[in-house]
Amino acid sequence: METKLLISVSLFLAFAGRNIPINAMAAETPVLYFSDLTSGPKTGWNMLPGKGAAVSIWGKNLGSSRGSSYVSVGGVNLTSDSDYAEWGITGHENGIPRGLERITFWLTSVMPDGNVNISVNVDGQNSGNLPFVIRPGNIYFVSPSGDDNNSGIYENTVGEGNGPWRHIYKAMPSSSVFDPGDIVYVREGVYTDLHRYSSYLRFYDNDCGAAGFPVSYAAYPAEKAVMGDGTYDGIREHDYACEYVTISKFFINANVTAVGMASGDVNKSNWRVVGNDITTAGSGWTGTLIFGASPVDEENFKIFGNHIHDLAGDKYYHAMYIGTVYNFPDLHNKGVEIAWNELHDFVDTGTDGNAGGPSGIYIHPTDTNAGEADEIYIHDNLVYNLPHAGLALASSVKNAYLWNNILYNCGNNTFSARPSVHFGIHNDVTSNVRFYNNTIYDNNVTGTDSLVLFVDAVGIQNNVEMKNNIFYSLTSGFDQSPSGNVNSDHDLWYGSPAPTYAANYLAQDPLFVNVSNADFRLRSNSPAVNAGSSSLSGIVTRDFIGISRPQGQNYDIGAFEFTESDATPPAIPSGLEVK
Repeated sequence: METKLLISVSLFLAFAGRNIPINAMAAETPVLYFSDLTSGPKTGWNMLPGKGAAVSIWGKNLGSSRGSSYVSVGGVNLTSDSDYAEWGITGHENGIPRGLERITFWLTSVMPDGNVNISVNVDGQNSGNLPFVIRPGNIYFVSPSGDDNNSGIYENTVGEGNGPWRHIYKAMPSSSVFDPGDIVYVREGVYTDLHRYSSYLRFYDNDCGAAGFPVSYAAYPAEKAVMGDGTYDGIREHDYACEYVTISKFFINANVTAVGMASGDVNKSNWRVVGNDITTAGSGWTGTLIFGASPVDEENFKIFGNHIHDLAGDKYYHAMYIGTVYNFPDLHNKGVEIAWNELHDFVDTGTDGNAGGPSGIYIHPTDTNAGEADEIYIHDNLVYNLPHAGLALASSVKNAYLWNNILYNCGNNTFSARPSVHFGIHNDVTSNVRFYNNTIYDNNVTGTDSLVLFVDAVGIQNNVEMKNNIFYSLTSGFDQSPSGNVNSDHDLWYGSPAPTYAANYLAQDPLFVNVSNADFRLRSNSPAVNAGSSSLSGIVTRDFIGISRPQGQNYDIGAFEFTESDATPPAIPSGLEVK
């Protein structure tokens, strides 16, 4: 998992159509969470001599402008403005979720080869490190003004045959000189040309990367590359071995699936989907980001920092769907990490028996006999304003860890025949599910079902463990029907009677800073402060905004750790429009 350190941030949430500030001023230490590329060449950007791949990093407390701050790569400090394409970029308009900050810089020829660390120094304070590998590779470009007969190695046309390509799909090993380890940067514009099989970009055999040498597709630094107009799927893998692919910083406007795997009995692993802005108008048994729909092992998917919004679909449609295929024994979807994403404002377009609307994050291996989803990590996600489930686990899920997630106003459809829920587990979850320090709030939604729901969970084995969570239900209540080994310890249940499996719990108002504005930080007199368990399997070391845990003698309950600065009322920044 990526580095997780102490942070401070001003966080803006959209709640019930309003722009809401959530300020955290506990620390000014910069933090790095993740990068788009994990390896790349230090030369090859032909119009910038001495420069190589452009790398984007996301974090907090990086500053809105560089000033004297700098990025360091392998001990080489980048102190010139020309080393950067952007610094401290934020906001939904840039495809960035919930106040995360982005820096994009170029590798340079003086950096050492091999394994290095990336860090940021802001006003004399150093962030933690992100690992990176400097290795050989080529750099190519795509532009709406390009030509597929060009060399592709120049971002602008510099002579006959020397300029960018026209189509993104030209940058594939099966259709050009593009090889494992190569990177293509896609310039600003809207790309709507169909590639293959109703997709804007579809991977076939030999179209992918290799261990240590992924193929990478990224929006050009500081430019807006839009893939699609809602007519076709976005990026799909089709029936072939397809591994080691990175997709970064696109605005994807797809019909059904934005990024996903097709069927096929070959390995499909090591995909990295980072920093994209995604919207779809899907329906049916599929999802916006779909992995694990093939009768093969699929491993090591990283889904980081995506802004997923305004999805339309029915009850069978999910924003993120992780699963395995029924009746294929011994299959695994293993090593999936879903983090720092923002999912919000989905619309139910289903009718009759399909009504219910899209879900958020859904882990559902459909082979209950042998296939499993194993080593699943879901953390630091913000999920709200959904007609159906915010987060759900189903069937053979094993070793799943979920922490620091915030879910509110989910399950707000009015179709009562389809269960609506903020967090749910159903259909024989196998073993070892850990649900720690999450905050789930029911904002008097119109749905008629449960805030926390266990449906047909007759085969729960070896612990579903819930600790330090806040479950706040004004209307829905808490389902009390699980059959199996479910343990709730040091949770806070408020607004409805606690379920029968709850132990050592609180039943008091958690005293959020401002519920009406979706500010779920704790007040100084909150009963949740210092009331949690510190026995959390070594997983939870910080809170939703990066504050280290614990700040007091014990962990706090919920996604936020109280600090003294939380006692200061937040100020609305100038220029903020409140609707």
